[in-house]
Amino acid sequence: MASPFKVFRKNQKQMLAVLTILTVFSFTFGYMILEMIGSGGGGVAKQAAFNSKYGSLNERELSMLRERHNKVMMALSNILQNMGVPQQQSQAFLEYNFGGASDEDLANSWLLARRAEELGMIVDKDTINEYLKRLTENQFTAAQFDQAFKNAGINARIFFDLMHDELLALKLRESFRPSLQSLTPAQRWDYYCRIFKRASIEAVPVPVADYIDRIEDPGDAVLREFHAKYHDKLPAPYSPEPGFKEPQRAAIEYFKAGMEQFASPEAVSVEEVMEHYEKNKERYNQVFPPLTAEEAAAQPEQKPDGDAQAKPDDHAAQAEAVDPKPAETPPPVEEKTPEPSPPEVEKNVEPVEPNVAPMEKSEGSEETAQPQSSAGGGQPTFVLAAFQQPEPDEQPSPEAPRDSAADAKQPEPAEPTEKPAEPTEKPAEPVEKPVEPTEKPAEPTEKQAEPTEKPAEPVEKPVEPTEKPAEPAADQPGQPDQPTAGDTEPPIRGTTEQLKQLIRREIAMTKIEKIFERLSREIGRYRDLKSDYDFSTPAQREGKLPPQRPDYEKLAQENGLTFGETGLLDEWHTGDTEIGAVLGQSNRGAPYLIFHAMGKLRPEIGSDTLRENIYLFWKTDESKEDVPKFDDAGVRERVLREWKMIEARKLALEEAKILADQARETGKPLAEVFADLSKWRPIAPPSFSWMTLGSVAMSYFPQPEISAVEGVQYAGDEFMRTVFSLKPGEIGSAMNAPQTIAYVIRVKEFAPDYEELWDRFKTTDFRLYASIAQQDMGRMVRAWLADVQNQSNFQWTPEHLKLKVAAPLEDEE
Repeated sequence: MASPFKVFRKNQKQMLAVLTILTVFSFTFGYMILEMIGSGGGGVAKQAAFNSKYGSLNERELSMLRERHNKVMMALSNILQNMGVPQQQSQAFLEYNFGGASDEDLANSWLLARRAEELGMIVDKDTINEYLKRLTENQFTAAQFDQAFKNAGINARIFFDLMHDELLALKLRESFRPSLQSLTPAQRWDYYCRIFKRASIEAVPVPVADYIDRIEDPGDAVLREFHAKYHDKLPAPYSPEPGFKEPQRAAIEYFKAGMEQFASPEAVSVEEVMEHYEKNKERYNQVFPPLTAEEAAAQPEQKPDGDAQAKPDDHAAQAEAVDPKPAETPPPVEEKTPEPSPPEVEKNVEPVEPNVAPMEKSEGSEETAQPQSSAGGGQPTFVLAAFQQPEPDEQPSPEAPRDSAADAKQPEPAEPTEKPAEPTEKPAEPVEKPVEPTEKPAEPTEKQAEPTEKPAEPVEKPVEPTEKPAEPAADQPGQPDQPTAGDTEPPIRGTTEQLKQLIRREIAMTKIEKIFERLSREIGRYRDLKSDYDFSTPAQREGKLPPQRPDYEKLAQENGLTFGETGLLDEWHTGDTEIGAVLGQSNRGAPYLIFHAMGKLRPEIGSDTLRENIYLFWKTDESKEDVPKFDDAGVRERVLREWKMIEARKLALEEAKILADQARETGKPLAEVFADLSKWRPIAPPSFSWMTLGSVAMSYFPQPEISAVEGVQYAGDEFMRTVFSLKPGEIGSAMNAPQTIAYVIRVKEFAPDYEELWDRFKTTDFRLYASIAQQDMGRMVRAWLADVQNQSNFQWTPEHLKLKVAAPLEDEE
């Protein structure tokens, strides 16, 4: 029998040719065959999904439409990411331009493409090429495009075929968007007022729940129909529509570390700060870059009083302990600085006074006094020696302030040897200057005798400066205002305390991370023991007790932490807890991580930057989503209550309108009108604006949201629209967002007044509040799409709606 390898060697050219043809064919048409096979061929696949005047699509065609859309989006996403666009931003960009992959988005894109063809719009290869050039700024090569298509599982020909309808829909979208971009001054004024205009009101709540007893039971037929309508909808506290689907729930435990506590001066010693600074000096020089020569020269012009200059913590205690006499410092300065002109001498003299005291306890400090006074001026600046601490055995003698002042104000340290003879000529000058402080008339006579002793001291002192004369000469050839002797680092932007606070926070964060790492190992050990026990057989468990949960409260106390737990909560209510404001290390909010990414007993570290707390949190228990049946225990009662709540809304709103009419007739504040009626209790929340520019984790722009009103549960657009449409003293009525409470509302005042608000509006950058317009634009786009559907006679088939209820598609989860 011939060997198969021998047959292959004999016919390898022909066989390779056939294999190549099959490969090309499968690569070109394989995806279509797989789509047709994968979509199924049963009766369900052939059922119509929707009908329109442009035709119909069945379930299989709708599924194929989704596959085509996903392949195009994957190819475009590859292109954007190759250009350096982050994946999250590229996905947002593509969804904004081409829509999502839900049934509704796919149907809208298909309708827009058909509508664009009806209007005469054309998309060909040139159109697609032009779009790709615009998208890539004409920086992509053909090879790069081919690689992006290949990574998406298609080739260029297939991409151009799939892109045809997507680009048609995009062209029609772009033709509509210009109508959204131009805003009238009146619209901008409206958006501005929603953020910056504040209302003070009083309100009387009228709960809907007080009226459900007046609503009769409609019977099982009505309730079953009501349950079927909302049985697969999750409840949302802000929504007026009910939801009977049980949401996923999770129980969380966590440790909390307060940054303020861990970074306090009591928790981080001065020695730790100094050591950390020396190890990271270069990095801090980038955070606090040195001042330029011009900036350093300009610093003395901003000199405050001496107390303000001695503000840093490590100088404050020294500044309080020493009381330099203003009459004592000028004489040494004038003795040792005869060369500079009088104005320059005075410029150097004044800043020295507040800085002599903090620097007089060590020679190192004496050297830093000069750059702080001359370059830093009236604002305390940080130099390298600022962290030097005086040694206990280096306390100066009572005459040390005069010596240090003289040294600090000596511009040229090489000249002291010439000065001993000069003090004999200058004692007469200090005699006039001590006359200014009237409290100490006797001191000038003592100072006349001191110059005879001073000549001996400068002879010893110049020994130190003679080692460093070259440094100031090189640093400051023509800048007498810059520091000279003793410079080790140029002054920096910011104060000593700012830098020390930054270092303390970094040290504290390192300590917290080490504590959390140790606690994570403890939780991990418990998880492993619990997993082994839970998955063991009954025989293996015999005689063994379940592993004991660590004493988290004790661990928290030992490590200076706070321990907390939530119990089983759904994702929405988890967001209302303190853990809901935490941002994880993956830049995802804690609720998202808990419900979509975390396993049990697998800790995550996160932080609440607003409150400056660091968290270690983990999931301990969870329950899955569930769609209860009408006949399940307790379901009918729940359905009945929700049905009664909806029917009772009209009664509560009518009652609120009656109360509003009564209040208008009296013309009095609500607090006086209902003072004797215990059933109606007016509330007076603090002033509020219609909307607040909140924040979303890692978002580049502030996101607008309805402001929270103290005492009002989920105030919505209807409530806010009513409030800000009234004038001061007027009364109206409105319901909250979930329509569970009706309110009688009386506006007391608006702030600021109209003239001030208008003046601010004229000078405020529109970009600060432009995001509010996006919400209205979104509503306009949805209304436009609904109009396109109406004009196209679009309608989902009953079979498709039933299919969605029976088996929700994965993309709609």
